[in-house]
Amino acid sequence: MTLILFQFIQVVVLLGFLFFISDLRKKEELFTKSRSVPFLMWIISAILAIGYFFIIVFIMQSISIFDQIALLLTILGTFCIIRSRYDLGSCKNREEFVRSESLFVKNGIYRYLRHPMYFGAFLFIFGALFTIIFHTPIWFGAIMVILAASILAFIILSAQYEELTLREKFGNEYLIYYSEVRAVFPVRKSHKSKGSK
Repeated sequence: MTLILFQFIQVVVLLGFLFFISDLRKKEELFTKSRSVPFLMWIISAILAIGYFFIIVFIMQSISIFDQIALLLTILGTFCIIRSRYDLGSCKNREEFVRSESLFVKNGIYRYLRHPMYFGAFLFIFGALFTIIFHTPIWFGAIMVILAASILAFIILSAQYEELTLREKFGNEYLIYYSEVRAVFPVRKSHKSKGSK
């Protein structure tokens, strides 16, 4: 793969990721509850990390196998986000779907993952981190790892908040789904583990 082709594909994937993940800004309840220092630090971390990733992609002089792995991770992450948005229909995120609909979505990508948007963001962040780490000094890579960790912490907290909302609304139906489908790794739980709980 040539450098220019890599840069073009990565920028298209980055723009697609930003467009489809932007629904996080529409979680009004989460934002009104989270106007705190940690939340603002998460926003700043995300802007810095994505901005720096964008700059690195543009100024890189060569690509390595790690960059190609990073590209694959960012493509897979963006695909998970796009597919989950498609499966939810006109709603921007699962929480909005829960508030507006009486049905429980467990088809499409939701058959394999309880949180495909968060899983997609997780993959994208690791892909971006791969590129950043191998094209920056060690000290700056360490700063970016800390920023990525803060973003991942926010994703984990968001997933937990969403789980509580879904449990309250759907009760046993959600508990059965919860016992059969993993949160972020696309492998269905075996029935043995369900029986041993």
